[in-house]
This record gives sequence, C-alpha cells and structure tokens, in this order.
Amino acid sequence: MKRLYVSLLLIMSLLIGCSTDKALNVEKIKETPKAESIIEADDKIVNTEDTTMVKPKDTKESTLPTAASSNEQTKIPKGEGGISTTTPIEEKLQKDVKEDELSAVAQAPKDTVSLKITGVNEDFYNSEVELNEGMTAYSVLKNIDGIEIECHGSGKYVYVTGINGLMEKQHGAMSGWLYTVNGEKPNKSASAYVVESGDKVVWYYANY
Repeated sequence: MKRLYVSLLLIMSLLIGCSTDKALNVEKIKETPKAESIIEADDKIVNTEDTTMVKPKDTKESTLPTAASSNEQTKIPKGEGGISTTTPIEEKLQKDVKEDELSAVAQAPKDTVSLKITGVNEDFYNSEVELNEGMTAYSVLKNIDGIEIECHGSGKYVYVTGINGLMEKQHGAMSGWLYTVNGEKPNKSASAYVVESGDKVVWYYANY
C-alpha cells in the first residue's frame, strides 16, 4: 500500500512538472518579439517594426556612355557662341542655291548693241558687241579688237578721222566718217552719245 502511494505521488509530480514546463514555454513564446518581416524589393528601403532593411545595390559599373563621353565622341559643327548654326542638309541646300544663282547669272542674257562698220565697198565689222554701262557710240567702236582708229579731240569732243587706214578726204574733199544710231544721225559727237541695249550703231564712210 505504501508503495502504491509513493507511485501515485511520483506520477502526480511528473504530471505537474510537464504542465509547468508547458506553461513556461507558452509564456516564453508570448514574450518573444514578433518576427520581423523583411520584404525584398530592388533598390528600395523597407521598414519593419524595429528594423530598416536596405537591399544592397548592384555594384557593377554601368556600361552606358555618359553625356560627357557622348559629347567628346560626337563632334557637332558649331557657329558663334558654340551653337550649331546649320545642319549638313541645310549646308547642302545653301550650296545648291548659290550654284543655281551663279548659273542663272552666267546664263542671263547680256546687254548688247549691234555694230556695223562700212568702208568703201566693204564692211570692216558687223556683229553684236557686249554693252557696259555708260558706253558711247565712240567707245563701242574703240573697243573692237582688230579695228584701228585714228581721231583727234578728247572727252565728249572726239572726232574720228580714220578707220582701218581709210582716212577722211581720201576720196574727196567732203569724204569722211559718220555714224548713225537706230537709223538716225545724232547731232552730237559720238563720244557724247550714250547707247542703250539693243541699239544699232553704224559707222560708215561718206563720200560726197
């Protein structure tokens, strides 16, 4: 009987001990701080109750070219103040326009006058002459290559006495050189008569 009683006491003490350990474990679990949740996110800072976690950034250097290196590698035409003034396309267009303008000037019809020089039974010259501003009936004659002129006077009072060796009074006392413009005889010296584009100038040897 005594042994039975002792056995019951041992069993009860074991049961009480297990209950006590279980209670202590429950209290420890309650007192343990709540597990911190960590949220992984690329390059973001995540806050938990007591801790701030930062995911390390990728330490690899970027291989993309920087603005500075891009500017160093690409040369941009610049004008005054370092600002690009024209693009290659605009430069080509400007060049084409200039070439067209020069071509138009070269192809533009030039001002001319018709000049005819008639001696005795022969023509010394009969062609168009390029006209420059301020040219006169005398300067048109004087500028012809291969035509020899003899005269006296100066300025607006030049008198032509001979052309290509054919001299005044050579074929009579009243013979000599005269000129007409558009079929009319001007009443002034040839060096004073300014001709215009399209005029017809005729120098002829008169034999009275």
